[in-house]
Amino acid sequence: MKRFLLRIVNMIMQRCGYTIVPTKPTDGLLISMAIRYDQTFGLNSGNIYPGGHTPDSRKRLIDKMKLLHEEVVGLGCYDPAREDYYTSLVLSGWTIPFNSDPIVNRFPR
Repeated sequence: MKRFLLRIVNMIMQRCGYTIVPTKPTDGLLISMAIRYDQTFGLNSGNIYPGGHTPDSRKRLIDKMKLLHEEVVGLGCYDPAREDYYTSLVLSGWTIPFNSDPIVNRFPR
């Protein structure tokens, strides 16, 4: 019965542009997110699949996916009241860095 009610509520919310997302992600969801982010996620490192992942790199990627999921469900740092501030960063010429190196990721002064 609970699943049926969730489906009904989700269908109504989707018509309004929203959806229901669990606040605690399942392992399957995190793996799916990791594969979507990096298609080599399921490959082992080595000569056969260069660029594949080691167990440590898989764990780091899953940890990143957990952080992204927290942002989406409202448990991260995002605050809807600061939406204008976030968009002003990009509009003011600040570029979103693609490298996670802290030396490269400098905020404008």
